[in-house]
Amino acid sequence: MFKSFFNFVERFVPIPYEPRTSFSGADALLALLMGFLAIAISIYGSNFFDPAIYEMRGFNIWFQADPPRVISAMNDPASTWHYRTSVHPLFSLLSTPLTGLLTANGFDVLQVGRGIMAACGFLAAGSLLLALRGLGLPRAAATLFTGVFLASATYIHWFSLTETYAPAAVSTAIVLLVLTSVGADRWFVWLVASVGALAVTVTNWAVALTSTVCRLGLKKAISLNIAALLVVVALATAQKALYPNTKLFFLPGELIDELRYTQIYSEVKRTGSWTPFSNIWSVAVTSAVTPAPQEVNQVDNSGKPVARIVSNQSSPLGSHGVIGWIALGSWLLVLAAGTLGGLANVERRAVFSAISLFLLSQSALHAVYGEITFLYAANFFPALVLFAAFSWFSRLRSPAVIAAIAFVVCGGVSNFMQFKAAVQIANTLVLGR
Repeated sequence: MFKSFFNFVERFVPIPYEPRTSFSGADALLALLMGFLAIAISIYGSNFFDPAIYEMRGFNIWFQADPPRVISAMNDPASTWHYRTSVHPLFSLLSTPLTGLLTANGFDVLQVGRGIMAACGFLAAGSLLLALRGLGLPRAAATLFTGVFLASATYIHWFSLTETYAPAAVSTAIVLLVLTSVGADRWFVWLVASVGALAVTVTNWAVALTSTVCRLGLKKAISLNIAALLVVVALATAQKALYPNTKLFFLPGELIDELRYTQIYSEVKRTGSWTPFSNIWSVAVTSAVTPAPQEVNQVDNSGKPVARIVSNQSSPLGSHGVIGWIALGSWLLVLAAGTLGGLANVERRAVFSAISLFLLSQSALHAVYGEITFLYAANFFPALVLFAAFSWFSRLRSPAVIAAIAFVVCGGVSNFMQFKAAVQIANTLVLGR
């Protein structure tokens, strides 16, 4: 029994890995093209939202997102809404000076927000494409799986709204690029990637932790990530001096305060129900292809309805429609093939182990954290695409490629239809009609 266990563990022990591709001008051009496509999708989607979503009445309506808080913090150094640096450690330092510079030069703050989200789309798509090339996928396959990312429910829903999630996806995608494409001896690049992951979202640091452990080894990973933590702590302290209403993420009280966002807390307070399976399904599937949105009640600590919001947490599978079902089946096939390809591919086991551990950590976290799991999809979806791309190395390569093409077409159409339906509900609610 013990021998079987150790043999199983040994399959996931990282082995030496070297990037499979040296980037050329053609790769850079392709990354630019996919980045510009990402910008177009982001800008187009942002046009559907009524600007009132960024006013105080827009709180929580879009899958419990807080666009008024984010816009206020980006635009006003003295805003009280900087407090979520408790989980987005350097978001104020990264966004507020840039927003101030652009608004001082005549740009409207909502335009600035849309521009920053579009830029995040550019960086996420370009980084992901290069990460796929570094993994060894041909240009056509890397383009296809980047298309999967752009056609996903995650991209269409979360890169069209000014929030913290698009920047979080960028931080994940950059770590993936380093994971697949940077040599283990380039210590400073790994350090910057780790700092970036932690700076935007605390839980995204997990992708840097798993990546450094699997590529650099435990001893180097510990020293590098301690250095990254110290850098972010120092910058967060400086940020606190600049913006007094920010929070210091490393204080124990901030972590304890996050317990109120868990579903266990909601269950105890009777403000929601704990459904771990729905959460895991949302992580693995809804992030790629979403069912129809619903208008649901948000309740306070006494269980009393206080607002109507948009959600897909409990939407029935039947609401996908025919096109959505094709996309759903295609995605599940690609995921299954990605699992087989990753387990079978010895040369890339370090990468597969890193992203698998990261996705497992995200699944464990969101089994208990957050009432609407889709809210956090952008944090981990780039890694899920890279996981799915391991289908290229499986015996199911041909059907997986056909499924990925079907997903891009049918998933893109279905997700955009559901996005428009969700925006219509949100606009109606925020305008009080």
